[in-house]
Amino acid sequence: MTDEIDARTDRRSAHPYATDAQFRDTAPLDAVTEAIRRPGLPLAALVDAVLEGYADGPALGERATEPVTDPDTGRTTPRLLGRFDTLTYGELRERVGAVASEWRHHPEHALCLARRRADVLFAMLRDGTHDEARSAKTT
Repeated sequence: MTDEIDARTDRRSAHPYATDAQFRDTAPLDAVTEAIRRPGLPLAALVDAVLEGYADGPALGERATEPVTDPDTGRTTPRLLGRFDTLTYGELRERVGAVASEWRHHPEHALCLARRRADVLFAMLRDGTHDEARSAKTT
């Protein structure tokens, strides 16, 4: 049964690869696939390899709009256009890097406090100290 499903999937994907350049351009790059399959690769390095490997490709997109004002009511609403505005993986990488840098270099940021609390909670769970604190209060 699995072989039949695999064969059907191969047949269905062959047509768009053969006829649609945009679809073909989304195929995984062998170099990126090889890079992210390295044993012991930290998550940050994996994400960076993907964002760098596909830097020129579209990562995110949204339907382009333009504001249109109704002359009778004065209400402005967005009108959908026939294209998408996209953000490349390279641009996404720059934005993620900027946010990460901001978080890292401003320890007063609330996320740092949340991270510290999460670290303490993890340590308590790992060491089993959360049970001791609860039992001390009840006795």
